Amino acid sequence: MKNIKIFFLIISFSTQIGFVYAQDESNDNYGEIQERQVVINKNLEIELPQADRNFEKIPPPSLDDKPDENLHYAPYYIDNEKIPDITPTLRVLKIKTEKPPLLYNNYAKVGFGNYISPYLALHLHNSRNKTTSLGASLFHYSSAKGSVDGKNSGDGHSEARVYGKYMGQMATVGGSLSYNVDTYRYYGYKKGIEVDRDTIKQTFNHFKAGLNLENSNPDSDLTLKGELTYSHKNDKFDVSEDNIDVFLNGFYPVTENVGAGLDADLDFRTYKASSTTTRNLISLKPYFTYQQDQLFVKAGFRIISNSDNLDNVKTISIFPAINADYYLSDNLIVFGFLDGDVEKINFTNITDDNPYIKTDIPFYNSIKNLELGGGIRGTLANNLGYKASASFSGYRNMYFFINDSLETNKFDVIYDEDITNILKLKGSLNYSIDKKYGAEISLAYYGYSTGDVGEAWHKPKTDINLAGWYNIYDKIIISSDVRLLSGIKAFDPISLETIRLSSAVDWNAEINYKFSEQAGAFIMLNNILNKKYEIFYNYPIRGLLVRLGVNLSF
Repeated sequence: MKNIKIFFLIISFSTQIGFVYAQDESNDNYGEIQERQVVINKNLEIELPQADRNFEKIPPPSLDDKPDENLHYAPYYIDNEKIPDITPTLRVLKIKTEKPPLLYNNYAKVGFGNYISPYLALHLHNSRNKTTSLGASLFHYSSAKGSVDGKNSGDGHSEARVYGKYMGQMATVGGSLSYNVDTYRYYGYKKGIEVDRDTIKQTFNHFKAGLNLENSNPDSDLTLKGELTYSHKNDKFDVSEDNIDVFLNGFYPVTENVGAGLDADLDFRTYKASSTTTRNLISLKPYFTYQQDQLFVKAGFRIISNSDNLDNVKTISIFPAINADYYLSDNLIVFGFLDGDVEKINFTNITDDNPYIKTDIPFYNSIKNLELGGGIRGTLANNLGYKASASFSGYRNMYFFINDSLETNKFDVIYDEDITNILKLKGSLNYSIDKKYGAEISLAYYGYSTGDVGEAWHKPKTDINLAGWYNIYDKIIISSDVRLLSGIKAFDPISLETIRLSSAVDWNAEINYKFSEQAGAFIMLNNILNKKYEIFYNYPIRGLLVRLGVNLSF
């Protein structure tokens, strides 16, 4: 410590001597060595005042402790007014780095409600890792009783899933395995009819495995992506479907303004019911992109091979695939599109849409001959986004649901082999403020004009969704959503009359309360209005369902 004081003393004293000497010199004698007498007092002691070391730590921004396998990235903005002024009086050579805040990678949620309705959600994920992401989830919810004859209208749903991803310097590889079990009952029978509960039970088992690969070489201009998926789904009545799907995407920027790409989708299916049917759907879409100033264009065409055995189905079809965006300003984009495609219709996605269909029915893809549309999208403020669009399309082999004439509690799938024209009007608004609150509303209108089919059976004309959430001091989180479906028509196979179903209003809410960073409680409310509305004819939804439970992060 004494050596340091002597060092600062010499430096300070020498600087002051030079400064005084420079001020005393005249311009005429500049550069000449003058005689000077320097007196050094060896007994003089100069004490330096002790410097204040005022290093006030800035609290790191808090991170959500709830893991989510579906990641959503949002920027975190630091309020500069809340950061204390830091004016150190000495230069610091090294400051110890603060440890990152503790994140809880695992999450469990357990609850129970009326209608004998257990609820379980479990998410597990590995700790922070720059190259590897591994996780698993388990999910179950069910209700032993429903709206018709108690246990005759119960249902249950379970899912187990594992997934992982490796992010290397040259490539990113990911994969997943999942298994779903969904149980329903055909409770859409007429009141007063005695049924055996086991005979109206339906169970679907769905196994799915996926592998994806993407190049991540930062020095390569070529973008390559590939996905391989295997799926097997069966039901209680020995109906099954196996599917292998391969998707490939490649893109290369030819020049600064022009790019070229190719999308390929190869879908191979084997459907087993009373007989075995093999169905293949192969789609190739070469395209180019062009961007100049405010204009962006993506234009190409689809070449599709469809193996469906119908008289109105071409083996090879070619459709346009054109999209264009024009930026009127930074906050307003006008867009348009002209598109045709073949949409996959199969046992797997139809039973997801309506699990009450009868067994052993054929499936055919829907052909979108052409769709022309456009709209606007943008932002009105930093936190308010909007989108509005209109389109007109013509479909062949559009599918609809009608109640079967023999088993009226089951549905048949019928197809309009003529042209079904659809007018679509859509609009949406979304608003959010950081992590405090947000809201979103979407509206859609569908105008159907069918050909060989009398009505667009079980297709809604209006679909309105409203959702919002509010975070109160990171202690209470309230979320709610409302959905309105109207304009649904059904065909009664007994009276041969058209039935107009009442509008369906489904209002749900959830309140979460945090006891601590790791523990909390929740209440779930489903069908708050307690209306037993119908989306499918003769299938009323159960009334108000209330679940209470706890959640834990670890």
